[in-house]
Amino acid sequence: MSVPAPVRVVIRVLAFGAVAAVGLFQAFWHLGRANINPDEGVYLTAGQQYIRGVFTFNREHPPTAKYILGLVQEVLGQNLTSGRIAATSIAFLAGVVLFLWLRRELGFWWALVATAFWWLLPRAVVQTGIKIDRFAILEPFMVSFAILALALGWWWFRRPTWWAAALAGAAMALSVTSKVSTAFLVVTFAFLAVRLLLRDRAVRAGLVGLASYVAAFVAVFAASWHPMGMTSAIRYMLDFQSEQNRLGHNVIVAGRVVLHPPWWANLWFTEQGLGPWLLAALCLAALFAFLPRPSELSVYLGVALAVLLVFYLLVAKNALPSYYYVWVWILFVLAAIGTKNLFEFRRQRRRILRPLALVILLVAGATAVTTTAAIARVGPTGFARVSPVLAEHGVTRIKILSTGYASWEFKPYLGANVKAATIDASNHASFGGAPFSATAVALRTDNRIHIDRPLETFVANHRELFTHVVVDDVDLYLPKGGRTVMQTGDSFDFGPPST
Repeated sequence: MSVPAPVRVVIRVLAFGAVAAVGLFQAFWHLGRANINPDEGVYLTAGQQYIRGVFTFNREHPPTAKYILGLVQEVLGQNLTSGRIAATSIAFLAGVVLFLWLRRELGFWWALVATAFWWLLPRAVVQTGIKIDRFAILEPFMVSFAILALALGWWWFRRPTWWAAALAGAAMALSVTSKVSTAFLVVTFAFLAVRLLLRDRAVRAGLVGLASYVAAFVAVFAASWHPMGMTSAIRYMLDFQSEQNRLGHNVIVAGRVVLHPPWWANLWFTEQGLGPWLLAALCLAALFAFLPRPSELSVYLGVALAVLLVFYLLVAKNALPSYYYVWVWILFVLAAIGTKNLFEFRRQRRRILRPLALVILLVAGATAVTTTAAIARVGPTGFARVSPVLAEHGVTRIKILSTGYASWEFKPYLGANVKAATIDASNHASFGGAPFSATAVALRTDNRIHIDRPLETFVANHRELFTHVVVDDVDLYLPKGGRTVMQTGDSFDFGPPST
C-alpha cells in the first residue's frame, strides 16, 4: 500500500528536522568550553587586525577566512566563542549545500544520509577535539567554500550557463583564499568542461563556462589579496611554505616524532580522526560508489578525491593531523552513494549486499551516537584544569617546571607561569636562563623522544618526596611539605616553602 503524498512530506520533514537538530547540537553545544586550539588566537587576532587595515600578522596564510572571523567578532564580540560560532556555522551550512545538491542526484533519503554523515560523524585531531569545525581555524571555511564550489560546478554541468560557472569560480576562489590547500580542486571544473565537450559536443558552452569560471576566480582572488598587497603577500606565503618544507614540521606519526613524515602520514591521521571501524565502513561503501558502474557524479567526486590525495600524499612535504579534513567530506558522499548502490544491486545479489549496507549504516549510526555523547560532555581538560586542581591541593602560587609537553598545551591557560625545557641540537633538554622556583613539576614520559631529561631524572631520584597528581593527560608532581623545586641552569634541588 502506497503512502499518501501528504504523509510522505510529513515523514520527510520530521526526518530532516531530527537529523538537523542533532547536527545543530553537535555544532553549537558548549562551543566555548572546549580546550583552545593552538591556532585559534592567531587567526582571531589576525581577523581583528585585517578589518582595520593592518596586514602585518599571519601573512603565511591567505586572508578570506580571517576577514570573516574579524567581521563576526565585530558583531558578536572579540572572543573565542565568536570565532567558533562563525566556523561551525559555515560548516553546518555546507551540510545544507550538500543536501540541496544531492537530493536531485540521489533522492531525498540518500541525500539525507550523506548530509547526516557530514553533520554527525567525527573528524578529530588530538589538539582540536572531536570535530575540527567547532574551532576558529581556517579549515572549516576552506572546506565549506570548496563544497559550495563543487556543487555549483555540478549545477553548471547539468545546466550550462555562464553565471553558474562564474559562481563556481568565485566560490573556489573564496576557498583557496581561506587556505591555499584546495587550489588543485580547480581541476574538477576543467574535468566537467571536458566531459561536457565529449558528451554533448557543446563547445561554446564549455568554453564560455571555463572563461566565466576563470574570470570570476581571478576577480575574487585578487579582491581578497589586494588589501594586504597581493604580490608581496603571495611571495611571503610561498617563501614561508618553501622554508617550512625545507626545515620540516614536528609531528607524531604512528608513535614516532618526525620532522619529515612518510608519504602515508595523512592516511594515518585519517584513521586516527575517524576511528578504524568507521573508516573501514566508509571506504568499503565508497568502493561501491564505482560499482557495478560509476555514475557521472561518482566519477566527478572521485576525481576531486584523487587530486587531493595525490597532492597530500605525494606532493606535499609536510603532514599535520588536520589535513585529512579537506577530503573527508568527499569520502562521506561517496560512502552514501556506495551504500545506495548496495541496496539497489541486482536481485540475485541483494541477499548478500543489503546486509552489508545495513552494517555500514549501523557503524555510522553508532559512531554518530558516540560523537553526540562526547560533545554533550565536552569541557576543559589537561592544563585548562591545572589551576583549580592545584588549588585543591593547597598550591595557590602556580609556578610549574615542565618537560615533555608542547608550549601550545599550557600557554593559553598558564602563560609565563610554566617554564618548559627546550631541546638543543645534541638532543639535550635544557632549562637554561634565569633561576626558577617551581611549586609543581609537569612531566610527560615519552619514549618516542629519546633525550636526556635532567628534570625527569631529578623527580625519579626523589620520588618519595613528591605527591603525584594526574589531571587528564597531565602528570603533576607536587613537592611535599609545601616546598619548591629550585632550578638553576640544568641543575635542580629542593627549595624553601612557597610564600
